[in-house]
Amino acid sequence: MKTSKLLDGVDYEVLSGNIDIWVENITHKACDIQSGFCYIMLHNDIKAISDAKLALLNGATIIISEIDFVISEFSCQIKVDDIRAAYSMMAKMYHHRKCDHMKMIGVIGTNGKSTTSYLVWSLLSKNNIRTGFIGTGFYMIGDTKHDTDSTTPDPMQLHNILFNMELSGVKIVVMEVSAHAICLKKIEGIKFEIGIFTNLSQDHLDYFENMENLKNVKQSFFLKGKCKIAIINNDDICGIELIEQMKSPYLTYGVACSSNKLAGIEEKDCNKYPDQIVVDNAIDINVECCDMEIFANNIKWVNCVNNFDITLLGRVYNATSKLVGVFNVYNILSSILAVQLCNVRIDRIIKSLAEISPLAGRCNIIENVGVKYIIDYAHSPDGLENIIKEAREITLGRVITVFGCGGERDKSKRGLMGEIANSLSDIVIITEDNSRSEEVECIMTDIYRGIRGDTSNVYLVKNRCDATLLANSLAAYNDTIILAGKGSEEYIEQNSGKYKYSDKTTIEEILDIKWI
Repeated sequence: MKTSKLLDGVDYEVLSGNIDIWVENITHKACDIQSGFCYIMLHNDIKAISDAKLALLNGATIIISEIDFVISEFSCQIKVDDIRAAYSMMAKMYHHRKCDHMKMIGVIGTNGKSTTSYLVWSLLSKNNIRTGFIGTGFYMIGDTKHDTDSTTPDPMQLHNILFNMELSGVKIVVMEVSAHAICLKKIEGIKFEIGIFTNLSQDHLDYFENMENLKNVKQSFFLKGKCKIAIINNDDICGIELIEQMKSPYLTYGVACSSNKLAGIEEKDCNKYPDQIVVDNAIDINVECCDMEIFANNIKWVNCVNNFDITLLGRVYNATSKLVGVFNVYNILSSILAVQLCNVRIDRIIKSLAEISPLAGRCNIIENVGVKYIIDYAHSPDGLENIIKEAREITLGRVITVFGCGGERDKSKRGLMGEIANSLSDIVIITEDNSRSEEVECIMTDIYRGIRGDTSNVYLVKNRCDATLLANSLAAYNDTIILAGKGSEEYIEQNSGKYKYSDKTTIEEILDIKWI
């Protein structure tokens, strides 16, 4: 594709060279450059200029940057005002704007993004709508799983995924949208039909510095017109604030059932949603429904099934799900609204919901000889609190929590998570997570120092396998062991690299069982 075509929709200035030359590929990594490549210079420091010179030596014929001086007169150099936005727009053009041919659903928030995205994908797929999924660690094209190394991939990888999805007949794509992706403009140029806001709690303050910055980034997705219609958690403080600022259509959901939610709800025609998408692969957004809310009550965990009532459009429906906990009811409610907007009937949604198993590493539960084992990805204070509270609801005995914190990430949450674990659990075992370049012992000490109460039932065990063995040896009949933080990850990352490790495999080996 010619450079002039790639830059369609981007404001730019040609500093040197011929703009009408062919581009073989686009990358922001100088070491990946080959002959005919376009190099995206994401930074403006001395190292970035050195990398640009390396890219030219490796065969780059075009450099896109924000700097206003020419690195080499023998190449085409183009200046843009916003390099990250330009990169995303160019990646979109390089992949022939395939994202415009599908309906996009974005999920934004601290907790629940993966499960909510997975639920939307599952519900649509079960109702014969070919759907793509892009989430933490992997993406799905139909029923085929592919691994990835981030929540929201970089622009070229992201648009390559979307390109392949469209070619395979995908009609709708549901994807997690991380705060980093919004801030770094990875999704620039993608038009979302639906945006779902789950919640806001502390995470990634190593990057965003404070909660106000994090909140503003997440809210910007909705307030700056990234989606046509929003689905917002109105039991979340940030969600309530967002609702007050919304100028575009939105729907709300929650579980805090109160009299004002039950009062004055006008019964509407619940049969207005056809069985499936029928018009040119389109989601027919019915703006007349945008005063709609959905909420749940009577939530009970019975015979390993979450049972609850849903009030939608003035009618009450009973629903069951294999996904445990109130926090998953929130995820379910937002998913139901999104799938309804895709023209799937509520009765079909509820029937499909009962058949869906939890996403790997997200509140997976197994019971063996009277002891429950829970594996969950919870790695934020709010996430850890949620999973321990839900474990308490289904536990007759004690709750034993095993967790650690990642290195090179928000240090301010470590002590807070230690205090949460100790105050809500009967036994706490602090151990390793992805320590990266930090010493495991230092991270564990940070966690321990945050505990203000009695620490007589707090253990520090460096090796995660040994920590799990200790938890199992301490557990008695009717107890629950929570393994938090790793979820479905199959490695532990340390300064020396990654080594193979899985909470699920560890439990299987300890108990000599197969976790299905």
